[in-house]
Amino acid sequence: MSESEKQKAREALGDLKTRADVASLVGMTVHQLHYYLFGLTSERRYARLSLRKRSGGVREIRSPIAPLKAAQRIVAEHLSAFYEPRGNVYGYVDGRSIIGNAACHSPKRWVLRVDLQDFFPSINFGRVRGLLMAGPFGLPDQVATTLAQLCVDENQLPQGSPASPIISNIVCRGLDRALADIARTYRCTFTRYCDDLVFSTNRATFPPALARLEDGSEGTVSVALGEILRKAITEAGFQVNDQKTQLKPKSQRQLVTGLITNTRVNVPRKFILEVRSLLHAWKRIGDANAAGKWYFEKHDKRNRPPGKLAPRFELVVRGKVQHVGAVRGWDDPIYRRFARQLETLDASFKPHPYPIVQAKIELHVYTEGKTDRMHMQAALRALKSAGKYPQLELVFSDGKGGSSDLAKFCEHTALRKQTAPCVFVFDSDERDITKRVLDSAGRPKDWGNEVFSLVLPTPEHRKPADRTCIELLYTDIDFARRDTEGRRLFQRQEFNTSSGRHSSERVHCANIVRNTLVIDDGVFDFDTGVKVSLSKFAFASLIATLPVGQVDFAGFEAFFDELEKLRQRIAALRASAAE
Repeated sequence: MSESEKQKAREALGDLKTRADVASLVGMTVHQLHYYLFGLTSERRYARLSLRKRSGGVREIRSPIAPLKAAQRIVAEHLSAFYEPRGNVYGYVDGRSIIGNAACHSPKRWVLRVDLQDFFPSINFGRVRGLLMAGPFGLPDQVATTLAQLCVDENQLPQGSPASPIISNIVCRGLDRALADIARTYRCTFTRYCDDLVFSTNRATFPPALARLEDGSEGTVSVALGEILRKAITEAGFQVNDQKTQLKPKSQRQLVTGLITNTRVNVPRKFILEVRSLLHAWKRIGDANAAGKWYFEKHDKRNRPPGKLAPRFELVVRGKVQHVGAVRGWDDPIYRRFARQLETLDASFKPHPYPIVQAKIELHVYTEGKTDRMHMQAALRALKSAGKYPQLELVFSDGKGGSSDLAKFCEHTALRKQTAPCVFVFDSDERDITKRVLDSAGRPKDWGNEVFSLVLPTPEHRKPADRTCIELLYTDIDFARRDTEGRRLFQRQEFNTSSGRHSSERVHCANIVRNTLVIDDGVFDFDTGVKVSLSKFAFASLIATLPVGQVDFAGFEAFFDELEKLRQRIAALRASAAE
């Protein structure tokens, strides 16, 4: 979905005021909507299928009838326009997969897997309704209630609805943030794929505060999950499935979303043997239909909805062969051998081209605080909508504790190989930090292991000043924007530093910090005594809500130019290494 399409979807959802508006949005009359919500029993709204789990037990899939599914798909599209996935979320996110999720944890000394019990059923009507009434949606009671009724069945989020994945990801925003903070504290990597939480580290011992191995009876070993993790999960409204919690050292097989991660991301040996067997059977029998009948009758034990036919055998084989290539690499000898064999059996099959095109490079950007991220995201959205930086893909994370702590975190991150390039961004308002995070020539610093640091370039409209912060990348007009209560940001240079009086307005600042460039607190009106300063967070929120085209983001282009240069540099280094 393009940025303009997202904006239209956000506006359409924000315009909903009544149940009739919801009906119109999903292409129904109010009478039809009432019929599907209240005129049908749950059994008539959803087809149910019980699937056997590999680990034992049964998972219930509820597939909505066609009109309800179409309505849920429309709701999902509009909700998706509000969701910006964190870099550690891999399930139900376009462009991310089980392969990328596994790559984050390969190779690592320790891998902890935690499963959330009854993930979709634990998200009930009240949680969905409350979610839609809160930010960023802020929908009226009747609208939120109606949308929740559309997407929830028997007080639980149905697994099988097209709206359930995006709703579950939005519900998990707080959990993702909390677990990412915990992982950062204990020097671990964290990802979530649906209900599968994974923590990994290269520390000699796994942090016992997160999990530890305990000896049981008769030589068994169990995993005791740390209270800090359990508390974060329960406070987010979920429960841990202790029977599926696993903590594996490098000496044992480490499995993440079905893939081996010990030394590289790889498919299990059992999968390779299965593909080899299928190709051999097809060659031996000589007919795809006959081979398919043999395979599905004797070997395929998967669950299928009643009446649904098995897929075509040649498509099953093709999918498995391509999965090997996607995981192991399109130039992998095993994939190339399987692909050649399949070509002789299936004339319509075309192997993935070799050599491969350079994969998309995603830069993980770490900033000094939340407001920096908010400004960068707003600027990049606007500049991309204008056709600039089409290949620049950024994943943002907030730093903790200011520039000094961010610099320490940068140095620590560079001690180990990163699964994605990391760029740490600093304001240029502290000279000792600036000197520390740039190289001797004043350029972005390469710390090794694909970790880089840079400072925000001073925009042309701020020169000849040699210090800047992210708010000063805006023009004076945008910087001085006022909120509905008339408050705004101020530059330090607007005040007489001795008296605290403003140069042109009847306001004064009680406490001007020596090294600050932007004043966001302590400015009062002389006549009324009312506070007229706007906080940095409120300013960032104000900018983020303005439509594209109403803010001049030209001052950010020098910064994004530096990131684009880094992206191209990394791509060239990777290509050189591949040769």
